[in-house]
Amino acid sequence: MPVIDYQLWAGPAKQWGTADDDPVLYDVGIHALAKRNLVNEYEVANELIALTLGQALGLPIPSGFPVSIDSHRYFCSMIVAQTGDRLPPGDAKIAVASNEFLCTGTVVFDAWIGNFDRHRRNFHFDEEDNRLYLIDHGNSLFGENGASRLADLKGKIGIYASAHDIAREMKGWQHFDEWEGRIRELPEYQIRNAIEAASDDIDLIEQNACIDFLLSRRTQLRDLFVDAQNDPDVFPKAGSTLFTIEK
Repeated sequence: MPVIDYQLWAGPAKQWGTADDDPVLYDVGIHALAKRNLVNEYEVANELIALTLGQALGLPIPSGFPVSIDSHRYFCSMIVAQTGDRLPPGDAKIAVASNEFLCTGTVVFDAWIGNFDRHRRNFHFDEEDNRLYLIDHGNSLFGENGASRLADLKGKIGIYASAHDIAREMKGWQHFDEWEGRIRELPEYQIRNAIEAASDDIDLIEQNACIDFLLSRRTQLRDLFVDAQNDPDVFPKAGSTLFTIEK
């Protein structure tokens, strides 16, 4: 899939005023990775909606924003790193063993937004501070096909072990109720606001289709997981646990 990547760099940190000022202020600028998918006109909208909803749920998604450069739309994901290096690929086995709570939230969230694409380059787990970072939601929601993809996801969990490393390593669901509850109880206005914030990249019909999809799908998550929890193509390791999802 052809993708253009390039980076927006900040200059070195500059102090405002003097060392005697209180408070001491620095202009540190920003460092962000901007990307544009040449075949997916919905990527910016998918990224922006997923970012807003994921952060509202308490998931560790780095902040981002859309920009227009030379008449093209890009999604910029903030990178908190002085060197500008990309985060190393994630190890799902270590992530699930170390922080099953956030990994459960990731899988439930990805099912809600139809994000099948959670391979090792789309998350990072920092073993030193036990923190998970989730990136790249460009294939969620509309995917490449717009509102028709939302319709195609009806009745399907939409994630598979072959493309979702964290789902492949999940062994239990003791935290499912917490995350399903967060999604179910998210105020409707927040969902609407998240989609309306992407109005530069999707039309009104697509906005309404996405609102209807997310509001309806969050009431179906439990049934989707009950049906899929013993499916080896989705959760190949989850059958060996006492923590199951009940209707």
